[in-house]
Amino acid sequence: MDVRDIIKVTVISLGLGLGLGACASGPSGAGGDDDTTNATDCSALMGIPAGDDPAVIDDLEDGDEGISENGSRVGAWYSFNDATAGGMQEPSDAVDFKPSMDSACGMYAARTHGKGFKEWGAGIGLDLNAPTPAMGQPELRLKYDASQYTGIAFEAKGNVSIRMQIAEIATLPMMEGGSCVPGTMDGMMCEDGFGKVVALSAGWKTYQLPFAELKQEGWGWPVTFDAKTLTGLQFSCLQNLDFDFSIDNVRFY
Repeated sequence: MDVRDIIKVTVISLGLGLGLGACASGPSGAGGDDDTTNATDCSALMGIPAGDDPAVIDDLEDGDEGISENGSRVGAWYSFNDATAGGMQEPSDAVDFKPSMDSACGMYAARTHGKGFKEWGAGIGLDLNAPTPAMGQPELRLKYDASQYTGIAFEAKGNVSIRMQIAEIATLPMMEGGSCVPGTMDGMMCEDGFGKVVALSAGWKTYQLPFAELKQEGWGWPVTFDAKTLTGLQFSCLQNLDFDFSIDNVRFY
């Protein structure tokens, strides 16, 4: 058992000792009142495979920013926002992402909350194939072949609607490992990935988004979706919102 496992066992023991079990904080904030019911194990939520299943991108249960090392994937979670002066987001985009003890099942989920972003908003994301670069070399997001799958599934809750977006080589800027060259006008930008908006609620719900239903928003270069060239996923909300949302058990299906 390594140090991380020892810490995790200790946290679980403390939680049980305090009567917390697998209870989660609600969208109102960590430690706030919560009128939702949190599943105590993943079997209570339909369709969630075991954590070591190749389809599981990350169930967050290792308690760190790295995604699960399944299906030859390597990457990490991160926060992002439009950098509005005075805007606040937790976890900050300036530090390593840390999961929250706010889970659909198990212990951990990816949670972000904040306010004050006025340009396009904020969110959290993960890379699917971003190996650690050699010293002095840039970090590139490489392609991952997900063509054997039909779509993306995850559990989520929150106080806003979010857009789940897939990044792929054709929409990723060249400087980050993609093939997109940005222009100077609407319709010529990079990072207009294929996605879909879902309305969240206070309790955990399962969302399944088929690749066939995902669309670009239209402000970037139009491309053809290619499941063989995925680079990552993002979950974001719009500007001018006080937001608080959590994501768990991200997986292909």
